[in-house]
Amino acid sequence: MPRVSVVTPCFNAARFIPATVQSVRGQTLVDWEMVVVDDGSSDGSPELLERLGDPRVRVLRQANAGPSAARNTGIAAARGTYIAFLDADDIALPHRLAAQASVLDADPGLAAVASGYEWIDAQGGILPAAHSWQFPFELNTLRDWLFDCPLVPSATMIRRDACIALGGFEVSLRGGEDWHFWMRLVLSGRRLVWDKQVVAHYRRLPNGLASDGVRMARDCTAVLHDIIAHPGFPSTLADAARRGLALRHVDGAKRLFATGLWREGRDDLRAAIDLDPALLAGRPCRIEGELVSLALDPLTCDPLAFLAAAFDHLPQSAAGLRDRRDDALLGYHAALAQRSLQARKYRMAAMHALLAIAQRPALLTKRRFWSFAGRLIRSGPAV
Repeated sequence: MPRVSVVTPCFNAARFIPATVQSVRGQTLVDWEMVVVDDGSSDGSPELLERLGDPRVRVLRQANAGPSAARNTGIAAARGTYIAFLDADDIALPHRLAAQASVLDADPGLAAVASGYEWIDAQGGILPAAHSWQFPFELNTLRDWLFDCPLVPSATMIRRDACIALGGFEVSLRGGEDWHFWMRLVLSGRRLVWDKQVVAHYRRLPNGLASDGVRMARDCTAVLHDIIAHPGFPSTLADAARRGLALRHVDGAKRLFATGLWREGRDDLRAAIDLDPALLAGRPCRIEGELVSLALDPLTCDPLAFLAAAFDHLPQSAAGLRDRRDDALLGYHAALAQRSLQARKYRMAAMHALLAIAQRPALLTKRRFWSFAGRLIRSGPAV
């Protein structure tokens, strides 16, 4: 029996699945099988896989039922002690299976191990971004999960028996199903652990499932409602759950705004503020910060136009933020200047610093700005 079963749901992934399979064949751990579940592809993905002729790669076919159902089919067919999830357009780095299996080997009480990942684009280039797994997060504390999901399936490994005991993924969800899965695991009392090394490349595509703003917004909100209604959900977390649900509506608004659904996004923001008026507190407030974070997303087309339009479509309850549009643009340029400096892209850092000054000339009187300028001058060549 294989030590690790790699479970891969596949839907019309012929462009990327060969590289995904090759990343598994290149693992330093050799005791593995790969179960690819073709979820009703029409692009020749299953035929492409079968031509590989690798007996360690099994291809199962089913009518299209979504990623949850496809993962569940793969889990049921898996023979390994451990299951490593890997989506059909993602890449497992060579050490991934060995590193994660060794963590689970060392502690039989652990149900799952979560590791780091980086975003890549369609060509495999790294997309620069800060990721939530890089920040403090207690995997076994439900309160933390109410506000975020720092895991992606392609960077997690779980014991097969724990996965089966949980009943797999919720098939009604096509967005947020992994977040729902991990919260149910925590509610069951099983333990997870971090191994914070990068083990996977997670491909971000503009036409991927995450770009379906309406479905993702609805399903991610439904996830949290379902967890709150769980019999084991602690009543002491009711206030945190309300604030977490408000942030789900903010996230939904961002997804809807990103796909041009301004009216629907405005409705989600209104619902968020109704649940948690504190989202408007501070300068910048949480809503401003979230809009800037979406502008900074590498896949956001024309981020400055996006920010301008987003502030035009705020609900009446957030109308007071409309005069802070310039603050948001300043925050955008300041963040990109800092990122560029850290990446040693000195000309880009200087350009964004100058744009920030154009947005807010008073920066020239700020000690913090001159500290940044001094670092830029010391660190880089003439710009």
